[in-house]
Amino acid sequence: MRASLLLSLLLACSVALAQNGSISGKILDSDTKEGLIGATVVVDKTTLGGITDLDGKFLIKNVPAGAYQLRIKYVGYEDMLQSINVQAGQQTETGELVLTSTAIGLNEIEVFANVVEDRKTPVAVSTLGSIEISEQLGAMQLPELLNSTPGIYATQGDGSFGDAYINIRGFGQEEVLFMINGVPMNDMENGIMYWSNFAGLSEVTRNMQVQRGLGASKLAVNSVGGTVNIVTDPSERRKGGRAEVTFGNGSFRNRYRLTLHSGELKGGWSVSFQGSRSTGDGIRPGTYVDAWSYFLTASKKINEKHTLLFTTFGAPADRGRAYNVNTATYERFNDYQYNSAWGYYKGQPLSVSQNKSHKPQFTLMHLWNVNDKISVTTSAYASIARVYGTALLHNGFAQVLDTEGLQDFSAYLANNLANTQTVTNPYGTALGTQVTGAQSESIIEARYNNHNWYGVIT
Repeated sequence: MRASLLLSLLLACSVALAQNGSISGKILDSDTKEGLIGATVVVDKTTLGGITDLDGKFLIKNVPAGAYQLRIKYVGYEDMLQSINVQAGQQTETGELVLTSTAIGLNEIEVFANVVEDRKTPVAVSTLGSIEISEQLGAMQLPELLNSTPGIYATQGDGSFGDAYINIRGFGQEEVLFMINGVPMNDMENGIMYWSNFAGLSEVTRNMQVQRGLGASKLAVNSVGGTVNIVTDPSERRKGGRAEVTFGNGSFRNRYRLTLHSGELKGGWSVSFQGSRSTGDGIRPGTYVDAWSYFLTASKKINEKHTLLFTTFGAPADRGRAYNVNTATYERFNDYQYNSAWGYYKGQPLSVSQNKSHKPQFTLMHLWNVNDKISVTTSAYASIARVYGTALLHNGFAQVLDTEGLQDFSAYLANNLANTQTVTNPYGTALGTQVTGAQSESIIEARYNNHNWYGVIT
C-alpha cells in the first residue's frame, strides 16, 4: 500500500514537471557584443527569473507552458520586453538578445566607461530601479533601501537626518567607491560618504547599482569593498510638472517637492528642475532637520555625433545630530532613542552637535559617438563645499547631565564663571605682571570644513 502511494506521488510529480519547460538565452551589449554579467531576466507577471552568468547566459527552469513576456533589466541600458512561447518538456531558446545603452538627457547619455574585452572575473551586482525606489523609499534615506540587497547592511547611523552608513560585506564606506553619474563622491581625505550633502538625491535617482567586492565594472575603477553608482533622472522630452507632499515619521516629518520639465525646446535643448524641502524632528529627541534640495539638468543634442549635458544639484541643510548610545548609557536610561547631545538653555532647546552644510556639484558631460562601436564620454566637474559644525568640549571638566539626562548648560555656565586662573606676564611686559580672570572649562566649539574639488574624467 505504502509503495503504491509513493509510486503514485512520484508519477504525479513527474507529470507536473513534464508539463513545465525552461527558457535560456544570452544577453549582449549592443555596441561591444559582449555578454552582460548580472543582468536580471524575469518572466513578467510571475515570480520566475534568473541572472546572467559570466558570459551573459541565463537559464530559467520549471516554467509552465504558455506565452510570456521576458523583462530584461541592466543598469545603464534600456529595459527590454521579449515575447516567448514555452513548450512543455522543452527548453526554449531566445537566442542572443541585445540591450542598448540608455541616456541621461534626451536618451543620449547615461554612464559610459571602458571595460575589459574578456570580462571573466565573477561579480555580484544588484540594481534598484526607479520603480523600486519610489515604492520602497517612504521616509527612509536612500542608503537604507540597500538593506534588501545581499551582503549589504545599511543603518541610519546615529539616527540623525543624513547620517546613514553602509557596510558591504564587512567593508565600511571608506573602502567603497560611491559615484553619481560616474563621478566619485567619497571625501578625498578620509574616504567617507557624507549622505547629508545629498539630501535630495533620493528624489532624483533613476537607478542605483551596487557591485559587491572586486570585479569587472562598466562604471569606474574598482575599490576593495565594492562600487555604488547612482544615476540621476534625465531631462525629459515631455513638457509638464508635478507637486508632491510627503509625511513621515522617520528622519523627517514633512517633505514638499516641485518638479518641472520644459520639454524639447528650439535648438535641441531640454531642461528639467526639481526642488524639495524636508523639515521636522527626527526619531531621537533633540534631532531636527530643515533641508532644501535642488536638481537642475539641461541637455543639448548638437548633432548625431555630439551631445552636451549639464547637471547641478545641492542640498543646503541645517540639522541637529545625536550621540551614539553605548551599553552603559542604555542600561542607565533604558531608552535606545536616548540622546544627550542637547539640553535647554534659557528655556529653549539647544543642540551641541549641529551641522550646517551646502556642497553643490556641477558637472558638464560631452558625448562623442565616433562610430557605431566607439564612443567617448568626457565629464568635467566641480564641487564647492561649505560645512559648519559644533561640538561640546571640556577642559578637565566632565559633562554634567540634569535629571532627564540632558546637557545641563546652567551648570556649565556656573562652573565657567567660578573658575579663575592667574597668568603671569601675559602681554610680554615686565616680569611679575599678573592677570587673573575667568576661564571657560566647557565650550561649544565651531568647526568649519570648506573645500573646493575639481576634476575631469574621460
